[in-house]
Amino acid sequence: MKGLANIIFFLVLAIVPAHGQHTSYAKIDFQEEVHDFDTIAIDADSYSCIFHFTNTGNAPLFINDVVSSCGCTVAEWPTTPIMPDREGSIAVKYNATQTGSFVKTILVKSNANNSPKVALQVKGYVKERTRHDKTII
Repeated sequence: MKGLANIIFFLVLAIVPAHGQHTSYAKIDFQEEVHDFDTIAIDADSYSCIFHFTNTGNAPLFINDVVSSCGCTVAEWPTTPIMPDREGSIAVKYNATQTGSFVKTILVKSNANNSPKVALQVKGYVKERTRHDKTII
């Protein structure tokens, strides 16, 4: 009987501290994951958009890398940690070099517990420049 009491005592000691531990993690939530440029002109200056996000977790969020699907899409992201309940942003520039529809993916890699990889997208339609475009050279 004494042996059974000792076993129960040690089990309780092992379970109680584990139950009281608080898990810390970062969580990334984007306001939008797709930006539609609609119709844009070819060879104009690059088009830009910003993807806003919030760290809704309880630990610092680190953006480890941001990779675009093509060289015509470039992203800038924060290199410092985003603290809990704080906002950050990823700026994306798209350079329209071919006419027609496009969808470009930007893969965001972070330490977020809910989504360590998030695929953002920019899309639209690139048209030929006409005489009526104000930006014609």
